[in-house]
Amino acid sequence: MHGGAASPMRRRAGIAVLVSAALAASALAVPSAAQAATTTTAALPWPTFGDIVAVGTTVVVSGGTGSDGLALRNADGSARSVLAGIDGGEGMALSADRSTLFVALPDTHAVVAVDTVTWQESDRFDVGGSACPDQLAVAGGRVWFSDPCTPASTVRSLQPSTGAVASTSVTAPDPLLAAAPGSPDRLVVAGRGTTPASAEVYAVSGSALNLQAGFDGTVNGDPALGDVQDLAVDSDGLHVDIVGTQPWGTVRFALSDGSLAGQFSGGVYPRAVATTPSLGGLVATGFDDAPDIPVPSILVYRNGDGMVHDSYSIRGAVRARGLVWSPDGGRLYAVAREGVMRVVADAGVADPVLAVDVPASALMNTSVTVSGYLRVHGSPIAGAELSVRRDSAGTSTVLPTVQTAEDGSYSFQAPLGTADALYTVGYAGTSTVAPVRTTRRVVALQTTSTLTMAAPATVARTSPYALTGTLTSGGSPVAGASLTVERTDLSGTTSSSVSTEADGTFSVADTPAVGGDVAWTVSWAGTVTQAPAQATRTVAVSRAATSLSLTTDRDYYAYGATAKVRIVLGPTYSSRVVSIYARKVGATASTLLAQKEVGADGSLTVPFRMTANTTFLVRFAGDYRYAYASAQRAVWTRSKVTVAMSGYRSRSGSTYTYSAKGLPRGVATVYPARPGWCFGATIDVLRSGRWVRAYSSGCLYIGTSSSSAFAIQTSGKPGKLRLRITIPGSKANASSTSGYVYITLV
Repeated sequence: MHGGAASPMRRRAGIAVLVSAALAASALAVPSAAQAATTTTAALPWPTFGDIVAVGTTVVVSGGTGSDGLALRNADGSARSVLAGIDGGEGMALSADRSTLFVALPDTHAVVAVDTVTWQESDRFDVGGSACPDQLAVAGGRVWFSDPCTPASTVRSLQPSTGAVASTSVTAPDPLLAAAPGSPDRLVVAGRGTTPASAEVYAVSGSALNLQAGFDGTVNGDPALGDVQDLAVDSDGLHVDIVGTQPWGTVRFALSDGSLAGQFSGGVYPRAVATTPSLGGLVATGFDDAPDIPVPSILVYRNGDGMVHDSYSIRGAVRARGLVWSPDGGRLYAVAREGVMRVVADAGVADPVLAVDVPASALMNTSVTVSGYLRVHGSPIAGAELSVRRDSAGTSTVLPTVQTAEDGSYSFQAPLGTADALYTVGYAGTSTVAPVRTTRRVVALQTTSTLTMAAPATVARTSPYALTGTLTSGGSPVAGASLTVERTDLSGTTSSSVSTEADGTFSVADTPAVGGDVAWTVSWAGTVTQAPAQATRTVAVSRAATSLSLTTDRDYYAYGATAKVRIVLGPTYSSRVVSIYARKVGATASTLLAQKEVGADGSLTVPFRMTANTTFLVRFAGDYRYAYASAQRAVWTRSKVTVAMSGYRSRSGSTYTYSAKGLPRGVATVYPARPGWCFGATIDVLRSGRWVRAYSSGCLYIGTSSSSAFAIQTSGKPGKLRLRITIPGSKANASSTSGYVYITLV
């Protein structure tokens, strides 16, 4: 198949993290990809596979033993040509300047040099009839290759300038080789298929290798991975990523000392690993088929923090050593077992962070500072050109572009008009960094205005005085401003205007004819850029005092009696209306009894039915010339007690006749209702023409109906008695005593 497009199946949550060697694994969020990547498929000439390299816009695939030529593909994966005469190619490596591609030909015991500009064979080196060059790496100016036809730990090197070949031994069996321009004199060797994984870092000195560091493939004494399949050195020459299948995983160790730098988790049976030179760096791991486990074929990690950048399912297992990035880091090429190459476009495109900081608000017609930074994977993007746009009041204005500094930061001044503005900073992106725009709002504020005002606190009626003040905005006086002046007194409200002088001051003259408070309000409407302002002031204009009294016809009243409340008002000018209030004990507010005009005789009487202790209050609100006045008086109301006798033979007024052998009975009722209170009772006996106290009770409880039934126990002999009930006083009512009830026993 050629050019068939397929959308990759994505898995973005809970896939993989990079675990620091010093920390336990923890769950980290998997960010979304910068943009949707697309996958295309390109058929290869052979089902077998040797190696894959990308240089410029060309992808080169060697087919391994039995293949004829090198397959050249365009950047999009489309077929370009097959470079004939280079048969059975296995491992490949680029020279430090990327101008020459070296290809291992084990079947013909040679290493071929190919010009990466003309794509023609430029040289062929015979490495000896017993040598079978397999994996290649360029380090220290020499081409290093493994040789499976010689003892398992043999590594040979070729000097391209002379064609001389030298041999040396390494620790790792059946070695895989890797190097990177970031550490041009270092060669990394890992034992293919070893468990636990073992790898060494050698310093290149001519044809000699000096061991610098080693990694034993264990973490805390346990194998971190085994059955090594591939390894890659990052473009900076700082770390080595190595993959294995038993146990499976990807391990990172430091090139400098072989110490564990982290582990990538996720996926099963990793076969290939590749790093990208794009900003911030990405690491791609390709996986074998896992029919029973729904995992992606490729996971892409961020090189800086190990977070998963994206994942792809490309239908088919990735071949060992079958991953490579395009030089610009924008595409990822994967060779699958089906004899095809998958091209993942935009796989290396990263989401940048474009921070924009502006003040929440600023004064109109000033400039604001717009600042921030541009980063990707935590690394600054230096020298990036940023576009700037301002949107305000329906108008969009393109502002000059700015460039980021070495640390990725930027700062510039932008104009702010008379309306709120949106500032949008944008980055167009590159082949490996997605475009991004960030917008922030600035609220345009008017200049704060202040209106001060001064006037005397009190003046005499008909005496002239002046109201003065100053108007400023932003701390400066406002000249020629028209101010609205409102004056309110007892006669009503008037409105006028006054203009400020050159120094922002103003003055208003007044001669009050009416007494009482004069309330002044001076206000300014403001302008487009200056906020409105307002000030108030009250001047008390003196008034004459008048007399006001409140009396009642008595101090104590019987329950239900009518009190006569008499008001006497002295001289006034324009009003003789008074308000009379009553407030019973326990009430939270006074009740208005009447609002009436006092007659020419100066007095007014208001009736009120008394049921509780009450305070009366009268108020005169004042008029144009006379001031407010008030008076009050408290009076008391006695409780009412009634006694109703029953079972008597006869009655005459308050005298009741009972049989001497019976029990006089009755009910005492109290007004107002006082359930739960108590009353007292006294009984006197008539002896020798005189009333003598025979009984005096303690507390006799009043029932819930404010009544209490009673019976009088007598001696059973004829005679005369008298009964009286007493109620104690309270906050609500004064004490009260019933009249006598006379009882004759016959």
